Formats: sequence, structure tokens, C-alpha cells
Amino acid sequence: MVDRAASTSVATLLRSMSKSASVCSRTIVVSLPTTEVLSVPNNRNSPCVAPERLRLESDPSSSDAWALVEDGAVVHWRLGTRTLRKVADVFADPAKYFDSTVGQEPALWSWGLLDPSTS
Repeated sequence: MVDRAASTSVATLLRSMSKSASVCSRTIVVSLPTTEVLSVPNNRNSPCVAPERLRLESDPSSSDAWALVEDGAVVHWRLGTRTLRKVADVFADPAKYFDSTVGQEPALWSWGLLDPSTS
């Protein structure tokens, strides 16, 4: 779950990466979700485990590439060009993908945008 600014920013980054003919990567610092975020919509008492960084990696040699691998404090997310575009669409219009998954195993589950007024 992210806010509108983060969602738009990630969508733009993923679209840019999908246009690259060569391998590219970007690392994003991940903030731990607040209690308010975790309580939206139904996670009031569950513990949270989050990486410190997310490393987005493009794989232009395999358009459908999808891999999520945790390596200590970093999660590596490798995506092919077609997959990058699909995930960019999810971040560009989170409401369209609310409560659904995208990608191969392990799939990404979308809870949409954070609306602080619902916490």
C-alpha cells in the first residue's frame, strides 16, 4: 500500500526501465509502514517485517521475467520488459487492481492507495 506520489513515481520509474535495451537497476529505500498504514484495511494486530531496500532490476533478455528474492536487508525484484510494463500499470492505477495479484510466484498483492482518512 502506497500513497499517490509514491505510486506515480514507481510507475514512471518502471516504464522508463521497460524502455531500456540494456540491463538497468535502481535501489529504493523502504520505509517501515506506520501503525496507521498497517491498520488499513484489516491488519490491525499483525507484526510487520519489511526490507530496508528494494532493488528493481530489468531483464530485457526475457520479457516475462519475474523474480522476488530476499537477500538480508534487500529484496531483489527482477522483471522483464513486458512484466515491467504490467507492474507499472498496477502502480499507475492501483484502484483498478485493488485486492488482486500480479506476476508469477511469489505474486505481488495490491491493496491500492493509502487513504489516511480511513485509518
